[in-house]
Amino acid sequence: MSSVSTNGSVLLIGASRGLGYAIAAECIDRGSRVVATVRSPARTTLHELKDTAGGRLEIEHVDINAPEQVRALRERLGARRFDLLFVNAGVTNGPSETSADVTTEEFNH
Repeated sequence: MSSVSTNGSVLLIGASRGLGYAIAAECIDRGSRVVATVRSPARTTLHELKDTAGGRLEIEHVDINAPEQVRALRERLGARRFDLLFVNAGVTNGPSETSADVTTEEFNH
């Protein structure tokens, strides 16, 4: 992972689990402040991380497939500056399907 300075700020799109969650945890461990997004209002492991992050983690809700939600996120965060933007959000059609198995349209989705 690229180096983010201590006390740097990170905007992480798609952090409720897996790789996104791990990146959020690592950035927090390195001293960064993280704004991480989740799609669902349901509690996730990211919320548990927030409970122990010492105020260095904020959680925003956005589905990047919903343009109105992306616009609303921009309005909420537009005045802030981030040292790193990491877009991790994505979808899966099935656990055994690879990018070679999908159409370009499905891949872009």
